[in-house]
Amino acid sequence: DYLLIDFTRGEGFEKLCPFLGKPIPNAPFPHRNKKEGIWKVFARRFYQSARLKARTLLRVTE
Repeated sequence: DYLLIDFTRGEGFEKLCPFLGKPIPNAPFPHRNKKEGIWKVFARRFYQSARLKARTLLRVTE
């Protein structure tokens, strides 16, 4: 069986839970990666990755 959910249309627990055989929770569906915040998450992860790579590079060349 396959399930197609369109999160951009607000679909969430109402389609997902019955498909998985689970009860629908009394909580809103999480939308952690909303368009407004995704660039902040991307920038933070990119910065963390760049710092780690720079540290590694500096350790190797010392």
